[in-house]
Amino acid sequence: SVGFGIGYEVRNPNSTLQVDGSLSLSYLERTDNYTLTTSDYTVGMNVTAKDVILPSAIGKVGRIYVIKLLVSGETEIYPNGSETIDGDTKYTINTLNGSVMLQSTGTNWIVLSNY
Repeated sequence: SVGFGIGYEVRNPNSTLQVDGSLSLSYLERTDNYTLTTSDYTVGMNVTAKDVILPSAIGKVGRIYVIKLLVSGETEIYPNGSETIDGDTKYTINTLNGSVMLQSTGTNWIVLSNY
């Protein structure tokens, strides 16, 4: 096995990927029920009482999504089929500006952080 690193504007990267500068990831606001896609990273829910559906975690080890509630109320996040989020069948954000970062384990979703 051969290890190497990729660095943008870095002569000797010290990680598999090293970026010395800013990073841009996708951001999208929704006002309806929404199923996350491979193009999504951060989704701001600008409406209450709407659901976010995660894609299947299978085959997506390491995939990360951030969901943020931009208004008062709540939004619920559901995994695909029988998958879970930290062992539960749903995750609820019910705080204005509350958010959660989720990551796929390849079989289910885990909460990395929440606010």
